[in-house]
Amino acid sequence: MKELDKLIGLPLDSSQGKSNVVPVCGDDGVGKSSLVRTVYNHYVANNRGMFNMFVWVNVSHPFNLMAFSQSLLLDMHLEPPYSGRIYRDAFQAEYDAIKLCKEVLKEHQCLVVVAGLQSKNDWDMINNELVSAGTYANCIIVITTEESVATHCAASSGRVCNVKPLDAAVALDLFRKVFPFGSSLNENMIEQAKPLLSKCDGVPKRIIALASYLGPLANRPRETQERERKRLNDNFKHEVTMAKCDNFLSIFTSISSSFDACPHLLKKCIFYLSIFPENKMIRKRHLVRRWIAEGYSKGIGSCSLENDAEKLFNKIAELGMIQQAQQPITETDVIRKVSWQVNCLILEYIISWQTEEKVLLPLEVSVLEGKCSLTTGRVGQHLGIRKCWEGDEFMFNSMDFSRLRSLTVFENWKPFFISEKMRVLRVLDLEGTPNIKNGDLDQIGDMIPRLKFLSLRRCTPISQLPDSMGELRQLQTLDIRYTKIITLPKSIINLRKLQYIRAGETTPGPEEMNEEPYRPRRTRILHTLLSYSPKSSRRGSPTCHGIKAPKGIGRLTNLHTLGVVYANIAGGESILRELSYLTQLRKLIVSGINGNNSWGLFNISWHALTNLTSLSMGLTKGSDKHLLQFLELPEKLQRLKLYGHVAKLPKHIGRLDNLTKLTLQMTTLFTMEDIQELGKLKRLHTLRLRFVVTDNDNSGEIKFCAKVDGSSTRVSSTAPAFFDELNTLEIACRSSIHVSFLDQMIKSRNSAQASSLQKKTRLDGRQLKWVAR
Repeated sequence: MKELDKLIGLPLDSSQGKSNVVPVCGDDGVGKSSLVRTVYNHYVANNRGMFNMFVWVNVSHPFNLMAFSQSLLLDMHLEPPYSGRIYRDAFQAEYDAIKLCKEVLKEHQCLVVVAGLQSKNDWDMINNELVSAGTYANCIIVITTEESVATHCAASSGRVCNVKPLDAAVALDLFRKVFPFGSSLNENMIEQAKPLLSKCDGVPKRIIALASYLGPLANRPRETQERERKRLNDNFKHEVTMAKCDNFLSIFTSISSSFDACPHLLKKCIFYLSIFPENKMIRKRHLVRRWIAEGYSKGIGSCSLENDAEKLFNKIAELGMIQQAQQPITETDVIRKVSWQVNCLILEYIISWQTEEKVLLPLEVSVLEGKCSLTTGRVGQHLGIRKCWEGDEFMFNSMDFSRLRSLTVFENWKPFFISEKMRVLRVLDLEGTPNIKNGDLDQIGDMIPRLKFLSLRRCTPISQLPDSMGELRQLQTLDIRYTKIITLPKSIINLRKLQYIRAGETTPGPEEMNEEPYRPRRTRILHTLLSYSPKSSRRGSPTCHGIKAPKGIGRLTNLHTLGVVYANIAGGESILRELSYLTQLRKLIVSGINGNNSWGLFNISWHALTNLTSLSMGLTKGSDKHLLQFLELPEKLQRLKLYGHVAKLPKHIGRLDNLTKLTLQMTTLFTMEDIQELGKLKRLHTLRLRFVVTDNDNSGEIKFCAKVDGSSTRVSSTAPAFFDELNTLEIACRSSIHVSFLDQMIKSRNSAQASSLQKKTRLDGRQLKWVAR
């Protein structure tokens, strides 16, 4: 409520339109309308002179601008002379109703709530015909379930109020509070209800419906309770449908309506999600690469293929069928990556449809779990094997894999899972299976020659890839991160269709830091200003081990993602030179750079890597401090990471006009010249700094101040923009550090954010002091 109230009162500048538009978005049932209604009623009852007219209007579907305008006028309760005109001629013609709305919005200070907006086109009609005719005194609150629609309506991303689901603890607290009066609720029942509660995805409306459904069971015998809860958990959709639980029925009806409106390809992608178990964390890039291998993306070229697959993912996210996972920030997260989960009710809907419908399925997904075996013996196009499956080799080999296109194993690997009968297999996903061994994959090239996607990520026992890898001529994606693999086999240069290779791990190499892995904790300051724990920063830094690439790596000309390539080996210089031939590269990560192989780094034809937008380089201990100073970086870079022992910045780093994210690990503090150079980066919005100061000075100072006309703390009105787009700053240092900011750097932040800069933050006995000047 406080956030929404703040957004309503937030002033506009001339570039953000005439009326203050505040979109409120979130899933169905999360409480958007209740939140807005509470704030709206507060303004009606306690008007502080901001508004003299209040309107709440629901958007009809299909949208009709005349009907919308008429509803708007009727809810305005206008006084004469407007009231007579409404009943006389507002309903005679579309033009008159719209014209009258424009007059009212222009002459009054209105708080208008537009509820149930579904599309960008509908908003464009409302905005162009009505909202744009208003004044700066008006505020338009838009309620929508579509985050993309909310972003489209807002003048900026910071003006969107996103109502998130409740986390697990708060959801449980709500369940306790709304459990029907007179029904006994004990701790044992709560523990048994938690699996069902997780299906509600933290949405209050669903939690209340579940409590109402389970309430009558509370006073029945314990055996009956457990039987009913198990039946409900096993077939959630069917049971709530049979019980005619109205709140859940309306949700499933909404899901069915959204699903039916999707094109066939999008339906296939939605059904594809049922491969993953409930509460499984899914990375966006992982799913996108799988879909490319499956042929769901229809772009031309590796770049457009990935973009097309990302659009499919984003569309599913917009429909609320997959959502960002609610996970705490842990000490092992250096920079937290966003994970996703399938909406539990969507998963129930897909599973129930697969059970009930025998024909016209978008695609067939088979799942092996518990003691189950497939009743027909025929596996669908996609097979998921859960950790809990108790079947044996005889049962597995009796199945028909002639149509199997993807095999996904969750944690419990058995050597017989790869079969010669899987001749059309495209995707083999073994991510996170801890009991796989090197010899289990020896015949992979002979058994499944059409493979396009192979993930061994977090298969920690794996230390080498088999030579038969060279037979996988169709392979596009190879993910071997967080394994013990340090060398790619020579035969890999035969895989000319490879687009994506990820290897290595984000722990420090012995010659780069000679310290234990860095595990920071974080404190939120500024808009998204994060400071790492100084005590933790003594323990190391987020640098990368890599793999030894074979000679001839330059032949893989379709590669667009490659990393981490380890250069501190015999022949490392020639390997670096070969990178010039990979003209399709968009992301490159190189570690182990030092004086011995740096000539190879300077011999890379950076001008030939015209598609490179992300570059990470790690310097080893003892590297020349001027090693990177004269390196000419690609002009199209958008993301740059320099880690290890970096003493001097590249001389012309300020010329990278497209750079948006910069991560630096420095062995010296910034000079004023460094700050001035970084301040020239016009589009920089994220700056992450880690200082590993090697001298005896236990404290230091960084001044984010531009030096203009002899002054280090003021910028004239004619000076160029200085960190104008910066909204995220992260600083880590092993010693005390004093950070000061130019007043212009925080002028666009609100007062609460600006004042937080002036607070002292004590972390593990050391002090990080933030001062605004």
